[in-house]
Amino acid sequence: MTWEMTQTDQHALALVTGASSGIGAELARALARRKIDLVLTARREDRLEKLKAELVAEHGIEATVIAHELGVPGGAESLCEEIARRDLK
Repeated sequence: MTWEMTQTDQHALALVTGASSGIGAELARALARRKIDLVLTARREDRLEKLKAELVAEHGIEATVIAHELGVPGGAESLCEEIARRDLK
């Protein structure tokens, strides 16, 4: 993965689904190393909170945890609604 930071990217926010383990967690770590703030989502809130603590401590980013099930009908829509409700852009 390549990523170039520009002046406008300094307060970028990325949504990482499946962030509690595997590829999702590694993608979150890669983005955090690049100082990208994160919204971390998956079903397992305890794992998300642990990852959040790690990334905030190591990289000084902001991270928001939203425990959510995307694999159910309406899952993506309800996640989008929650992100909007929290005013995350």
